[in-house]
Amino acid sequence: MITTVTLNPALDMTLGVKEFTPDDSNRVEWVLKNPGGKGINVSRIVNILGGNVNTIVFIGGYAGKQLRDLVKEEGVILWEVESENETRTNVTFVVEKDGTQTRLNQKGAEISPQELESLFSLITNVGDNTGYLVVSGSLPPNVSKDTYLKIINLVKKQNDTVKIVLDADGEALKYGLKGKPYLVKPNVHEMERLLGVSLKTEKDICRGALQIQKMGAENVVVSRGQKGALALTDQGEFFSVTGPKVKVESTVGAGDAFVAGLVLMLDSGKNFVEALKYASAVSTAMVMTPGTELCRTTDVKNIFRKVKVNAL
Repeated sequence: MITTVTLNPALDMTLGVKEFTPDDSNRVEWVLKNPGGKGINVSRIVNILGGNVNTIVFIGGYAGKQLRDLVKEEGVILWEVESENETRTNVTFVVEKDGTQTRLNQKGAEISPQELESLFSLITNVGDNTGYLVVSGSLPPNVSKDTYLKIINLVKKQNDTVKIVLDADGEALKYGLKGKPYLVKPNVHEMERLLGVSLKTEKDICRGALQIQKMGAENVVVSRGQKGALALTDQGEFFSVTGPKVKVESTVGAGDAFVAGLVLMLDSGKNFVEALKYASAVSTAMVMTPGTELCRTTDVKNIFRKVKVNAL
């Protein structure tokens, strides 16, 4: 069983316009609504790929109700903590004429200490049935930066066999690494912010991965967009992962798709190389769908055969 934790979920709205004119009225041609937040995205993707997954979230207000309904409609098991404040709404504008995509992300609702304790309690309750716990995304604005570290320590104290995957940025990632998670998956920009250096070459990224490993992560996977990914295992092995070139409709959720595919295969007993290959296929399939739509399983199967994983 896979469990995800999303402290700052969102109702994702994608608005499509034929063209965009600033300082004028623009007619919206179509609207998509999806549940959002990195952990929720991971759960939704694991679910459509046939995995067993729980998702733990804060839910608040009318937007939260819509998010809850959308998640349940997809068949994802939802463990929720009711929040007094409204779940945020993120908006993506897609301009069909030039293909540009502009995201407007809210900070998110504040969470009370009591609500946070309720969420910790839920995490403790699912620990015994979970093989992999994915902790990902931004933190609510008033929550301390070491909250992911607290979650990691809580889970390890309850059941030290649970493998924890951390996908975060900034201080949340920095503190989380102190808990020695099983795996972290930064992208290059997140890695640069963490280490305070510019990573221009493959060698730079490999050196950076070694630094992150020394900071606490057992395994490090760095997503590089169209360049694929680089991975450093707990055995000291480096791998490059590259998928086929495809027409990109949207990059939203591509990193979450990679995490979903990786964890699903590892939880199924596949080795790390096979898991990397499948993760790349899922991530590549994700960018082939518009807005916040999920990947198609047929695309994943077709792409998987074309993914290359090479030892460095």
